[in-house]
Amino acid sequence: MKYAMLKEVRSMYVSKHSIISLDVGQSTCEDVSDEQNKSEEKYAKAVCYELTEKLSKLGYIIKDCTPWDKTFNTGGESLRYRVSNINLSNSVLHLSIHFNCGKGRVIECWVGKLGGRAENFAQQICSEISKLGYYNKNVKFEELYILKYTRMPSILIECTMENLQDDPQKQDVSQIADAIIQAVTKCKVNPS
Repeated sequence: MKYAMLKEVRSMYVSKHSIISLDVGQSTCEDVSDEQNKSEEKYAKAVCYELTEKLSKLGYIIKDCTPWDKTFNTGGESLRYRVSNINLSNSVLHLSIHFNCGKGRVIECWVGKLGGRAENFAQQICSEISKLGYYNKNVKFEELYILKYTRMPSILIECTMENLQDDPQKQDVSQIADAIIQAVTKCKVNPS
């Protein structure tokens, strides 16, 4: 029994038929106030959509835990709702997708603790996305609410792009999703 647990902890990839949960980390529709936030949310949503489609085709079970149809009085209510749904999903990995408009192309990942599977996945994600020409700011530790209170390894993935268009660029979105999939599953995604 101990050997099986050690093997799972050391495993660097998620096995097929496993549950992976996702959320669009930007504000949900009701909370978005300015055009920049709307563009950031559109990119995050597009990457989540690509991840859902492609991972499902590869044999993974995907649960979107973004509260799309809900409204909240505070950000804290939204975070508590998300964490509850993420924990109920019984996923083996949670990915929170974020985008920022800024200078250059940058990738960084945030984890709730260092030294575990979340950090290993986060390093692999940063490495794969950096191959697309993103500057790798690597893995950072922060006790952010979702990272702190979810039961499974959880990673906040933050991409920064200089010009986030009103309509997400299909090539950027698809390449980022493919890089994340390669990092967490070791599966190569065929171009669509």
